[in-house]
Formats: sequence, structure tokens, C-alpha cells
Amino acid sequence: MLPSQVKHGRFGKAPKFTGLINQNGQPINSANLAGKVQVVSFLSPYGVHTTPVLVANLRNLYQDLAQSHLLGSKVVFVSYNLDPQHADPKALSQFMHDLADLGSNDSANWQFLTGSESTIGTIVAGRYGVHYHVLDDADKAEYVERMKKTGEYDYAKAINPLAQNAPKHQRIVSHNVVFLVSPNGDIRIRINQADAYPTSRLLYEIVSMLKLPGMDKGGN
Repeated sequence: MLPSQVKHGRFGKAPKFTGLINQNGQPINSANLAGKVQVVSFLSPYGVHTTPVLVANLRNLYQDLAQSHLLGSKVVFVSYNLDPQHADPKALSQFMHDLADLGSNDSANWQFLTGSESTIGTIVAGRYGVHYHVLDDADKAEYVERMKKTGEYDYAKAINPLAQNAPKHQRIVSHNVVFLVSPNGDIRIRINQADAYPTSRLLYEIVSMLKLPGMDKGGN
């Protein structure tokens, strides 16, 4: 774990929004998330690089929180869909089933949210400062070749079945970053290279956040 991998501070407030829908097609707004620690990630459902590995790591954290009786009551996972033009709620639901082994009943604890490209962009880039981009054909070929040299491509593609049957389109490069948002809506922790960050440390950060003064009050 590198010192620069984790940044503590106050990075502004989590976004307030309406009009997003989750993997079940249910409308979700920011008020539904208030009062809990949010484990925030940014995923491309057809991704074959960091997305599958990051989800596997977050799934381990999900199980740890469930065993600690914090999941749902104190902590919620929130993922934003970086490819809303091509990945609809049905694709998000399939993704969560295939990669995280989660069904529709788990959506209250892990919300995979989508909406218009402009709304997602405002939240992801505008509020969290995570800038993602689309690869054109030449960039994608170079990107895949780099992954193949390190053995990452075949591994990530194998664990994301959705990618194997993806519609033909330019792919989104997602970001290997997770934010922790406090119950009162402050963006408090940024974790880079999150797919390799120990889940025990993530659990420690969450429990420590819940112990901060005033965190039991929640709200935005």
C-alpha cells in the first residue's frame, strides 16, 4: 500500500440528484442514500480491465460488512454507470449477478445507478473529479495489447461474461478509484488503485468514520 494511495480530507459534499434509476429500474435520488456511509465507485459494465477486479474486491468488503452487521443499516454501496448510452438497467442487473453474485434483493445495499450521459457526467466528473473517456478503435487496440502483455486482458475478460457479448461500440475506460462518503454527506476519503486495496483497511476506514463525532446523525 503506497502512501499516495489513500487521501483523507474533505473533498466537498456528495452530489444531490434526482432522476437516476438503479439496476432494478427503480428511481433513486440522493435522499435515499443519506445518513449512511457510501462506498462509491465508477464502473463500466462492459469493462475488461479494472472494473471486474475492482468489483471482486468490493464484493469481499460487502461480505465483511454483512458479517459485521453494518451493511444496509450503516453502509451502502453506490456505483455510477460510466456507459449509460449502451448499458441499460437490465445490463447493470446482469453485471451485478455475474460479477458480484448479487440479485435484485441486494439492490438496497448496492445501488448501481444510471441516467442520462449529462447527469452521470455532472456527478462523476463534476462532483467527484473523476474524468473518464471513450477509446477510439486505435486507442482501444493499443490498450488491449498492453493488457495482453501483462496477462490482464484474458483474466478480466474471463471474469466479466457481459463483456464477451457486448454490443459493438467504443469502450469506456473506467477509473480504479473508490470514495468513502460520510453519513453527513462529506466526501472524506479517496482510494486510488482500489482494486488492490486491502478490504481489511477499507473496513477499518469505514468503522473509523462511523465513530467520528456527529456521524450517527447523518443527513445532508
